Amino acid sequence: MDVPNVGSIDIYNFTGQRGSTAYYVSYADYPAEIIEQSDPIKILEGSRDGASQSVSGKVTSDKPISLDRHPGREITVEGKDENGQSVTIKSRIFLVDNRLYQIMVISPQRNFDNNAADTFLQSFKLLGSEP
Repeated sequence: MDVPNVGSIDIYNFTGQRGSTAYYVSYADYPAEIIEQSDPIKILEGSRDGASQSVSGKVTSDKPISLDRHPGREITVEGKDENGQSVTIKSRIFLVDNRLYQIMVISPQRNFDNNAADTFLQSFKLLGSEP
């Protein structure tokens, strides 16, 4: 089943930077009826593909994960930023009811620290939820 066209959706972004590495957390609320009609895997894959396309990149790692029983994906993408610099994106994406969360680390490939990225990505928790 394909994901229906949902039109315009507000995305809320929170960013920080340390040196040349950027850290992002964002979320978007989809209409509940769209989520009910869609395959959660397709929504997560669409988000993965969007991250890859944003840097004209290639997905080098993609695995299913979960957070408090909610479906997710962990991906790594290699690509180029707007200045043509080679970058690595490591991200976790979760679909929680009708909210899509994206947690992301973007760094120049030459400086990418996988352990630091994992520490940041693993720090994301859902507050007030039951595992």
